[in-house]
Amino acid sequence: MLKAISLLFTTLLFGTISQAQTPVLDLNSIADGIDKNSKQPCGTCPDWPYKVEYNRLNNKMIKVKMKVGEPYVLNLYNVDPSQDSILIRDTTFLFNTEPSALNNILNGAKLAAAKASPVVIDSVKLSADLDSLSAQLTRLEPYLNNASTCNYVCLLKREIKKEVERYFSTTHGIPPALILPALKEVLASFVGSDKETAEKIIYQYANFLDRFSDFSYYIPQVQNVDRYVFTLSIIPKVGASSNRTVDKQPIEVSTVGGVKFDLSPGFFVTNLSDAKINLRPDSSVIRNSYGGDSIVYNRRNQITQEDTKGFSDLGFAGFLHIYPRLSDIINGSFSLGVGTTISNKPKPRYLAGINLIVGVKQRFSIGAGFAAGNVEVLQQGYASGDFISSSKPESITTTTFKIKHYLAVSYNIPLGKVSEK
Repeated sequence: MLKAISLLFTTLLFGTISQAQTPVLDLNSIADGIDKNSKQPCGTCPDWPYKVEYNRLNNKMIKVKMKVGEPYVLNLYNVDPSQDSILIRDTTFLFNTEPSALNNILNGAKLAAAKASPVVIDSVKLSADLDSLSAQLTRLEPYLNNASTCNYVCLLKREIKKEVERYFSTTHGIPPALILPALKEVLASFVGSDKETAEKIIYQYANFLDRFSDFSYYIPQVQNVDRYVFTLSIIPKVGASSNRTVDKQPIEVSTVGGVKFDLSPGFFVTNLSDAKINLRPDSSVIRNSYGGDSIVYNRRNQITQEDTKGFSDLGFAGFLHIYPRLSDIINGSFSLGVGTTISNKPKPRYLAGINLIVGVKQRFSIGAGFAAGNVEVLQQGYASGDFISSSKPESITTTTFKIKHYLAVSYNIPLGKVSEK
């Protein structure tokens, strides 16, 4: 008897704990718990650190730089999608040239990483959760229709958004910022009436977030580019009370983060140069048979070598700059270069160093580092001042590989890649 009671108690206890730990989507309790007289400010939501905000009422705009790889949102306030036609297009700009091979490698790595850790969603469970979400949003309509203050509506929308993101993140493993894009992607696996029903529910939730004097344009993940330009048009619909029109207004936002690759041509000087060796004929003076002086040249030459310690060799090179995008104006990079000296006997030079890059579209850079290549030096066994019988300097020189320093200036070619959507 005691054993049976103990077993029953244990079953009830663990059942209660298990039930308590199961995520539940409950939006109505959030609405019941919010004070309709709340003083919460309307409009601006602090849960988006990277955003553009445009207030149509006072024509003011706040811009925050976009961070590569992070979500971004363009929020419009004091607009009404039911009264206004809102058109937004974003264009991306990648200034200067970028090696396509390296770009393909990076994109391949991103795709491999995405395939290695995909978000797996249970479609049956998702369908049930979408039905529950739709029913609860429908029951919230009276709260919204009877709301007396904008403050209450804003707070209610934000808290419900947090609750939906928490639930779908916990239950289905979807990152909070990617819930809408992820749900729209999953629609591809639905068929027939199930797909149609799921689409209606997803758009019901999206419309819930966008109603009441605001509109949001989401970018789930900022691309590895230099700048986004949003083209915004707000045109009142026929019969609308508003007469404020925004026609193709560009909104430029620079990006930070990500790794950038630039190509730039430039000039360099280096102290990696050939030894300058001359052979001076040796002569001696003797008296001739007539009692005068006579110059007789002996068959030998004296080795003389000029000092070449300074930066004496000028060359032209192409540089590859690799750097994190810390800002849109000034960046520091690691640079690799291949070039040739500008001389009677041009020689290839291989360069590696660091650069300071300044500019937005047209970028000027200065750099320093190490130059490597072959140079002509005096052979072992010979020294300046020695006498030799040969009259050809190349007979006493040899080719060797050396590494010295270089200084360089270069200019990024302002050829940009543009993509629109």
